[in-house]
Amino acid sequence: MADHLNANGANIKVYNLECIDLSNPDIDQSAALIKKVCLDSGIFYVTNHGISDELFDEGFAQTKRFFAMPENEKMKILWNENHYRGYQPPVQKGYVEVYTTAAGVLKDGVVEDDPTNLWPSADVLPEWKESIQKYVHETLNVGRRVAKLIARALGLDDDFFDLPQMFGDDNATVCSLMHYTDQENHSSEEKLGRMGHYDVSLITLLATDDALGIQICRDKEAKPQSWEYVLPKKRAFIVFVGEVLERLSGDTFRPVLHRVVYFQERYSIGVFLLPSYDCLVENSLPPNSEENSSKYTAEKFKDFLDFRYVDVTAEIIQKQMEAA
Repeated sequence: MADHLNANGANIKVYNLECIDLSNPDIDQSAALIKKVCLDSGIFYVTNHGISDELFDEGFAQTKRFFAMPENEKMKILWNENHYRGYQPPVQKGYVEVYTTAAGVLKDGVVEDDPTNLWPSADVLPEWKESIQKYVHETLNVGRRVAKLIARALGLDDDFFDLPQMFGDDNATVCSLMHYTDQENHSSEEKLGRMGHYDVSLITLLATDDALGIQICRDKEAKPQSWEYVLPKKRAFIVFVGEVLERLSGDTFRPVLHRVVYFQERYSIGVFLLPSYDCLVENSLPPNSEENSSKYTAEKFKDFLDFRYVDVTAEIIQKQMEAA
């Protein structure tokens, strides 16, 4: 349902998301609601997820600590394009800067770090690594609970996404910390911080601060496209269907085109739930399912990721430079 509100003196269009309450004991009811929203828009809130207010606040405090580091410290862990890890400075002045790290494996309460990760020096940010790892794994566990509801919504076994090739020890889940910079001293004009795109994930759990920014386009074929804001919701996750789920669901659940257009400095934390690199990304619905309409050939997730990441990133950078 769309609505309108006034923001920074402008009348903006808002899309009101459905809310999935993870404390709801009626699993079938929650799965039915997830199916409804995934068929309609591919985006929803998740609340009562079990992550403490303290950990949520700590995640944002640590995010701000990272981006407040001197530029030379951030550049020491510059983006590794072979592994999709590290720090990405803004493409142009006033755009987003990003830090990405892999989740690693949690065993007996201890995280076995991914060797491809690039961490800031503990001398500069003491205990920062451990704090971020805790936030990522708590969020990953929320994602696993959401995935069980998605599996039921698709008519799959509830534990489908618990399989080793999905969210087992070898899952490729990553976390991106994002800072939408405010180089122009709180201009009241909108700034395009990230071009329209789909997430290359199974699902994405996004936490945001209180600043407006996320926009979705529910009909990408419309001319002109109509963009609607999604309101930030305190200590809730905004969940996006990703392109991996689109393929696994035989095109039943489709991702929503989204971007960031913001009025002021903002921060967000995205945890992108990804299967293992060797997972075969293919239609997982029964062949006789009425909802089965997949047109894709099966391929390993690493191959799919490499192709889509290069394709999506090149397009976003090109459009951002054209808009600058």
